[in-house]
Amino acid sequence: VNVTDVAVPDTASDDPGTKAVFDEDAGRLVKALGQLPYEQREVVVLRAYSNMKFAAIAAQQNTSIHTAQGRYRYALDKLRELLSEACPKGDRRLKTEGRSILKLHQA
Repeated sequence: VNVTDVAVPDTASDDPGTKAVFDEDAGRLVKALGQLPYEQREVVVLRAYSNMKFAAIAAQQNTSIHTAQGRYRYALDKLRELLSEACPKGDRRLKTEGRSILKLHQA
């Protein structure tokens, strides 16, 4: 899965300020995704963007469901860490709203 192939959802806001913040957060997310190991990035993209079940992801990666779930969990932990580091000091927005960009839900 190539990070550049990931389409971040567009914001529905017509407000230029809101769109600029969303675009900045989306850029941080794509950069953070690019820092993940390939297998973890693939699980996140397949799960969050393609809404694939872990059984299908495991089959595609030729691994067990538990391994796919573990990769997903480790990837989300790393993404949260990377996004927190990328967040300007005192700016808590990315730590909460950043989750909605990728739908970072717990498995």
